[in-house]
Amino acid sequence: MTPELSVCIPVHNRSRVILPDRRVLTPLPNLVLSLYAQAKAARLSIEIVIADFRSDDWPIRHWAAGCTVVDCDGPMSVGAGKNAAARSSRSDVLFFCDADMLLQTADVLTRGLEAARSGRAYFPRYLRYTGPDHASTSQGNGHGCCIVTRETWRTNPWLESTVYSVEDNAFAAAMRQLGLLVRDDPPGFYHQWHPVSEAKREAAAKRTPHGST
Repeated sequence: MTPELSVCIPVHNRSRVILPDRRVLTPLPNLVLSLYAQAKAARLSIEIVIADFRSDDWPIRHWAAGCTVVDCDGPMSVGAGKNAAARSSRSDVLFFCDADMLLQTADVLTRGLEAARSGRAYFPRYLRYTGPDHASTSQGNGHGCCIVTRETWRTNPWLESTVYSVEDNAFAAAMRQLGLLVRDDPPGFYHQWHPVSEAKREAAAKRTPHGST
């Protein structure tokens, strides 16, 4: 049976992150479990396709039962990974999702599916956890996660850049130019904290036009 939604996740080393104090974070396994749980709660059929750029932190096939894993060569490119996952997916609606997100409700799935079926490109905002204990949050406004139809992706594939966030902004700009982009604030959609270079985020912020939504 063709799933109602294909979740396409590019990744390099987000399965297991060991902190200096020896605590272990598992962003991608957390995401996968939350996707299955919330899809079940909403009675949605989904598939999860992971495009893996030779991760060596915790082999994905060792823990991701039920997921399709696509092996990707070359340097990590989020856009290339999203395209590879989409090519191996089956649904007419695609949820491009970063490997460090987390769903605590099904709203992002149900709202995104409804928007895509009406011909829109759904870009949810999210709350970003500010530390490993997930005790506080800040607003996240990135464009890395979106839900679109397969046809929309096919005619506007992701830019295959190796520069942080360039492909996200390019895809959102294309959707905005086509008049398809819609932003929303679904409850229960989070970005998990993990050690990421602040320089990358600062560089990405500088490339995003002031006031971009």
